[in-house]
Amino acid sequence: MVPCTYCGVVADSMDHIPPMCMRNVLNDLGNYIGVWREVPSCRWCNSTLGSLALLTVHDRRAHIKSVLRRKYKRLLASPIWTEQELSEVSENLRAYIVESMKRASLVRAMVAWDGQSREARMPTASLGRVWEPGDGNWANRPKREWPPWATRG
Repeated sequence: MVPCTYCGVVADSMDHIPPMCMRNVLNDLGNYIGVWREVPSCRWCNSTLGSLALLTVHDRRAHIKSVLRRKYKRLLASPIWTEQELSEVSENLRAYIVESMKRASLVRAMVAWDGQSREARMPTASLGRVWEPGDGNWANRPKREWPPWATRG
């Protein structure tokens, strides 16, 4: 599996540097001395970057890291619970906390990605659901009733 150039999750699309919408303008201006590149990326990074006028991989990766830090600021600031602390709360709250810690771990790994490894570090880029080896089919997970705002009617 090829990693996303920007965050390290499995790449499922290609990002164009510079963006396709800018290439004609840069050609017309005649002052772009860079190289047209296509790099593997995940859909989230590709759509987040869109047509932003960031012309290097370094600038685009820095932007992704900035967006991740800003978007998941509260999640990244959440505490890491110990097994002892988790044993003192209800089963539903425990499941919610564990899932949040997994999501925070995924975001931390995405932010820490330096682009050096040739293999994807995480099995999925989805932050809406957390996949963990051995979890089996995600559709068979127990339905969570807490917190009330997280359920969709």
